Amino acid sequence: MATDKARITVYLPQDLKERLTAIAQKDKRSVSVMIEILILEALEARDRGKE
Repeated sequence: MATDKARITVYLPQDLKERLTAIAQKDKRSVSVMIEILILEALEARDRGKE
């Protein structure tokens, strides 16, 4: 399966990984997709703050 997404590696404290996993499971998403959503939300909020 081809994708246009870049791969990155991030090291997180175990407790943060567990929190992300719990949030992803609750939303029935993969951890990867959940992280993508959270990053996008954070970037959009940051952009709104600059206006």
